[in-house]
Amino acid sequence: MKLSRLSVLRRLATPVLAVAAAVTAMAVAPGQAQAWPGSGAETHYIYSPSMGRAIQTEIWRNAGGGPIVYLLNGMQGGTDGLSWGRSTPARQFFANKHVTVVNVIDGSGSFYANWRSDRSQQWETYFTKELPPVLNKMVSSNGKYGIIGLSHSGLGAMNMLGKYGMFQAGASLSGCPQTADIGTTFMHAAEDMSVGRNIFNMYGGPGDPSWAYNDPTMHPERFRGKTIFLTAASGVPGPPDDVVTPGMYGGPAAVEAITKQCTQNFSNALNSAGVRHGVYYYANGAHTWGLFYNELVRAWSYISPRLS
Repeated sequence: MKLSRLSVLRRLATPVLAVAAAVTAMAVAPGQAQAWPGSGAETHYIYSPSMGRAIQTEIWRNAGGGPIVYLLNGMQGGTDGLSWGRSTPARQFFANKHVTVVNVIDGSGSFYANWRSDRSQQWETYFTKELPPVLNKMVSSNGKYGIIGLSHSGLGAMNMLGKYGMFQAGASLSGCPQTADIGTTFMHAAEDMSVGRNIFNMYGGPGDPSWAYNDPTMHPERFRGKTIFLTAASGVPGPPDDVVTPGMYGGPAAVEAITKQCTQNFSNALNSAGVRHGVYYYANGAHTWGLFYNELVRAWSYISPRLS
């Protein structure tokens, strides 16, 4: 499903400078960073041959014996101290469930993709080829894999879910799983500029065929037979945000409104292809950890039966 450039720009409904300001603000969206000790989390440094370095990888063993789920962090990859384990009670939520959660603290601005011109960012290779053999030796599982992306990583999660048969289920939480149209290309470029990366090192310049190949919205057929959950909020602050401040009506509110439109575009593409999926839009919620945690709980209730 390819949207016209004019359609995308209208649907995103935000001026160029507003997008740049909003995605920069996304990196510092409000939310109290917390540690949740006693939750079975272990930190390992697992070597990636493709990237030539050890990757800080948290493994939450929990009750074990079930699936392995990759729980991806946002734009900074958790390197700024804001992550699922430190900013939400996600560890506690999963603690009594038969699932091993993998949360990488790395990948700032990477979209967890394989970058064409940057060998230090080869995330699809890490998650699909290098990490599974290591996990198989460390944890007991039922052999099933799920993947959940948050905000910046919603694109990477959906790309890996669609392109790799190892994943049976996945979710995008306040993400933008769309790349090839001019509006979303610019938005993703602005995100990466805010963390010092040049996004055109990922898939080449605008119009390169790789952008279309890695756009989940343009390939809904890849998701046939997968269990998918999509969610986003209106951008109007309120419950379930963890805190509401006047400053949220700028960056976090605008970013969430944009991710809702991206999510709707992807959902519409899936519907047009006859691909069943779950979707939920919150009436209130800005781009905050309070919203993200609520989305996670809802997404898990939808995808977990497929992984059990």
